[in-house]
Amino acid sequence: MKKFVEKRYIPILAVIIIAQLILSALLFNFKKQSFHSDELWSYGFAASSEGGYVYANPTHDDYMNYFEWEDCDVLKDYIVVDKSEIFDYKSVYDNCANDLHAPLYFYILHFILSLFCGTWSKWFAFIINAVAFALIQVYLHKLVMLITKDRFFATMCSLYYGFTMGLINMTIYLRTYALGAAFILMFIYYSTRLYYNHENGYWKDIIRSAVFMLLAVLTVNLNLVAAFVVTLLYCVYYLEKKKFVVMFRYGSAMLIAVLLAFGLFPATIKQLFAAGERSTLDGYPPGWQFKIYWAYIQHDIIGFRNSIWPEMTFTYIGVGILVLILITVPLYFVFRKETWLQKAKAGVKKGCSALWEKRKHFQYPIVVAFATVFFVLLADAYVTNISTMIEHSRRYIFIVYAVYACFITTFFYYPVKWIFKQRWGGYALLAAAMCVCMCVVHFDRSEAFFFEYAKDGVHLDELEDNADVMLTLDDAFVLVCATDKLMDKGRFFTTTNSYIMIHGHDEYADESIGKNPMYLALSVGYLEYDEEPKFDEDENGVKKRNEAIAKVYREDMEERGSISGIKLSELKKTFMDTSGAKSLEYVGTDSLFGRRIEIYRVHFE
Repeated sequence: MKKFVEKRYIPILAVIIIAQLILSALLFNFKKQSFHSDELWSYGFAASSEGGYVYANPTHDDYMNYFEWEDCDVLKDYIVVDKSEIFDYKSVYDNCANDLHAPLYFYILHFILSLFCGTWSKWFAFIINAVAFALIQVYLHKLVMLITKDRFFATMCSLYYGFTMGLINMTIYLRTYALGAAFILMFIYYSTRLYYNHENGYWKDIIRSAVFMLLAVLTVNLNLVAAFVVTLLYCVYYLEKKKFVVMFRYGSAMLIAVLLAFGLFPATIKQLFAAGERSTLDGYPPGWQFKIYWAYIQHDIIGFRNSIWPEMTFTYIGVGILVLILITVPLYFVFRKETWLQKAKAGVKKGCSALWEKRKHFQYPIVVAFATVFFVLLADAYVTNISTMIEHSRRYIFIVYAVYACFITTFFYYPVKWIFKQRWGGYALLAAAMCVCMCVVHFDRSEAFFFEYAKDGVHLDELEDNADVMLTLDDAFVLVCATDKLMDKGRFFTTTNSYIMIHGHDEYADESIGKNPMYLALSVGYLEYDEEPKFDEDENGVKKRNEAIAKVYREDMEERGSISGIKLSELKKTFMDTSGAKSLEYVGTDSLFGRRIEIYRVHFE
């Protein structure tokens, strides 16, 4: 009978996963209009043998591909593997070591790019996420099944979670987190299976736990926090139960896995300290960031979020309890000898006693799941900055979305099971709750990773193949977001609006100007400002990230005095006066990293 039930649910789960993957692929293809800079950095880290940044050298002390004409092949080389770079894993290793990311995901993406040498497609990275999606769903089902021993409920959990915006956003975001989430969930599953099977043969579970911990840490650095919490809590359990041999073997295997990860990629240690240095000193307080992250995960998984603002919830609860006591205590003394009250007291006492007895059936892995989510969010609150990354910062907690889904569903499974004597009554209630949450998730869903924007006319990737494009940007790193759009064009010149106002035609004059179609692509989002731009200062002066742009603005202030604002009309007039252009013809609007780009065809005499 057991085999029959398992055979019946396996194809059902397969159909659910396939349907959810089709939905994610359709949303990815038709709804996702642009990319976060990190998504194109994924391709750059995996493909470039010239360094991980197309706009700067690895140490960020010298900016590249700015203020001079370059062939667009430079952009293509950054995100495409050519014949000389096939299976060049050393470059991938160096790119990751010079940044803050573990290398495994980028190794896999490089392997795919090497198979499709000379070509680029957004689907290459999506393939990795699709595989991770399937792994997450399978192991979420297995983990919930392991804890609840209820295959129907485990299948319902996978059905629900796969249609939430949490998993959909993770899948369409082309970065390392989906794969990292899959590996950490697999590690938690085998560690939990060891918890249930440690009385029997358990070496397979220990070895698998160690392997997937190793893969998880080599994929996302923050997985180290999750792995540490899980290992510590299970070791504490074995210690309390006096299972010293199991504790030693499990703890030692996990320690070996971590040391092996550090040995294979020593930069992880440096990156962990670097993450701490870029913490929230200039951003929101860690406590507030923790509340924001908790609101994000609740919103994306169950649809209902906590308030991030100071509130009086506990005050209201306390006042309510006090009012209830003031009402019930006098009534109790009035009716204390009534038969119905005596029966009610006996029933409540019996129910509380029965519930207390059932506490021994409460599953320890539920505590482990909650603690894992809690401490990962706490670590993120200290090492990231939501004030600059806004809602896109939720990507840092993607790795525990599935763990939180497991916690929520298993936490409420047992009380419902105890209340309903007939299991189908409990199933109906839980299914109804899941439907409500799913509707709420999609009614107020976050589509931060679709990067939709208002398009108009011709876009950057639709310009002629031999076009020269003069591109103005407000932040140097945004050049990364132009790589897939301009990689098949002729030449590009990256500059700033102030640079045009100051230096004029002499700085970008070229004997080839006018021979090919030329376009001026202006970042218009920050053209007007009320006061002079301000840049963050530290003990070393202006931060390197803004150094090149800050230099241009300082020159602007020196030559033009106090700035009242650069207007679009003034900018276009200056360009025409200094370049000898006859006219500028508006042809379309595009976007780079949320910056609105207006595109003009330059007509010369």
